[in-house]
Order: sequence, then C-alpha cells, then structure tokens
Amino acid sequence: MASRYTLAEHFITNTLRLECPHHVIVVEEKPRGGAPDARPFSMSQNFAPEIESIISRLKPIRLEVLQAEEHFRRELDQVYSGNRQSARNLVHYVSLRRHDIRELQEDLGRLALSSLGRLESHVMATLDALLALLHKIAGKKWNGRAIE
Repeated sequence: MASRYTLAEHFITNTLRLECPHHVIVVEEKPRGGAPDARPFSMSQNFAPEIESIISRLKPIRLEVLQAEEHFRRELDQVYSGNRQSARNLVHYVSLRRHDIRELQEDLGRLALSSLGRLESHVMATLDALLALLHKIAGKKWNGRAIE
C-alpha cells in the first residue's frame, strides 16, 4: 500500500518537498546560509477552510468541558486542595471523552497539529493552546487563554 505522504529531498537545489493528498510544501534554503523559507505557505489560502472547520468543532467541545466543571463546582470545592486541580482535570477529561473526536483528530493530523492523543493530564491547557494556535494561524483574535 502506498504512503499518503511523499517526502523528497533535492540536494542539488537545496530544497525539501513534502506532499500529502491536499497540500505541497516546498522548503528552499536561502542563499548565504540563511534560515529555510517555506513556499507556498499561505495558511489563509491553503488551509483556511480546514482550520475554520476545526475551530468550529473545537469551540463547542471546549464550552461543554467548561460547563461540566461549573456543573460539578460544589463537588470540586470539597476535594482536598492538593488534589483539586487533578479532580477538575478529570471532569474535563470525562466531558471531552463524551465526544467522538476521531475525525477531528484526523483533521488535526493532516495539518501536523496536536491530535489530542495525549491531552489526558492537561485537558483545558491543551484545548486552549490548540485553539489559540488555530486562531493565530487563521489571523483571528482568540479570547481564551493565550499561548506563549
């Protein structure tokens, strides 16, 4: 079975070409040892529909995760303070897992972004970082937690 991705290096021309079913990225080394320059890499043109779709699917999930935390506020307040953040994260995780995110994970993977496969220990931080990054790529303002 053929791979969905093709990677070709061109040593003579100092270029690297990455092809997947929907996109081609060519990286050329700048003259005089400068940093690589990726072309074509206009997120607003090439990836805008996919990014918008991912954002529109992630935002309601994030909202539901926050609503679950609010729903269990009294119970969380009674948890020993040293374990409260872990209990809050457990509520976030259980709320998130109520959703089938496999298609979302595939779409994120196609954009070489977090597949949400390792978010168990920091659910909200991962969702916020991912949404902030997607908004930044799309050139939009993000009203949640910022990424550094």
